Amino acid sequence: MPDPRSRRGIRHPWTALLTAAAAAVLAGAASITAIGEWVADAPQRVLALLGFRPDPLTGLIRPPHATTIRLVLAAADGDALDRAIGGFLQERRTSGPGRRVIAVDGKTLRGSRTARPPP
Repeated sequence: MPDPRSRRGIRHPWTALLTAAAAAVLAGAASITAIGEWVADAPQRVLALLGFRPDPLTGLIRPPHATTIRLVLAAADGDALDRAIGGFLQERRTSGPGRRVIAVDGKTLRGSRTARPPP
C-alpha cells in the first residue's frame, strides 16, 4: 500500500497508522474520534506490536494524535487498501497444520456458542 505523504515531517510509519486504525475498529471503535482515543490509550507494548517506533532518547512511543489518524485515513486509497486486505485474507483462506482460521464475518460465528444452530 503506497504512502501518499511527503517525506518531510513524517513521525509515524504509514503501515503502523493503518494497522492501529484497523485494530481500533476491530476493538469496537465506530468513529474517527473513537479510533484516535483507542490509539491514544493503547499500552506501549501494543503500540510497539502495531509498528510504532520508540523515541531514541526516552525509549517511549508517543502515540499519534487523532488528527494524524484522520488525515491518514482521508489520504488512504480505499481501493488499494481493499486489495491489500483482500490479498492478505486470500493467502490465509486455507488452513494448514498449526494454522488458525481467521473469521472476518459475524455471520460465520453466529450460533458458535452452542451446539445447535440458531432458529
